[in-house]
Amino acid sequence: SRLPDIIVALAYIGVTGFCLDRLVAAVGAFVTRGTTAK
Repeated sequence: SRLPDIIVALAYIGVTGFCLDRLVAAVGAFVTRGTTAK
């Protein structure tokens, strides 16, 4: 059974997606703040 591998893969994808989402949100907020400051 490859169930542990599937669980690890899903967890890895979830964490990676969450980090990317936070990164994009942070960059978006930074860019928005930068353009408004001008």
